[in-house]
Amino acid sequence: MAANYNSTDHSIVLGIASPLATVAAMLFGFIIASVTFLSSAKDSSLIKAMKDTQMHQQLLSQLHHTGIGLISSCIFMVLSIFSPSKPIIKTINFNWDYSLLIIGFFLLLFSMIEFWFCWKRVNLMDRNLKVFRY
Repeated sequence: MAANYNSTDHSIVLGIASPLATVAAMLFGFIIASVTFLSSAKDSSLIKAMKDTQMHQQLLSQLHHTGIGLISSCIFMVLSIFSPSKPIIKTINFNWDYSLLIIGFFLLLFSMIEFWFCWKRVNLMDRNLKVFRY
């Protein structure tokens, strides 16, 4: 039977999960700021045109999905910090803390790719919004 990699010490999980949870939380803050920015510029002609073409709703939906992924990743990372370093099932030899860390890490990877695409769209919209203000 092939042995799975399992961290021998809970301090390894702490050292990995803490900074990754911090990154996920900071990116989530950018998502919240972007949604706030879009909400505050509702009188702009660009935002009105985006609403007429349903692009505004698509952007907000993408921001919400990215935010859910980032906050979920952060939650799994924090759970891995506080979970015991005991096997889930003794025959598999996969610990709770390490399993939650892996789930949080993959959610973070997916969310960072989504964040990249969201951020490009928000920056493009911000540049064009400044043109439409004057």
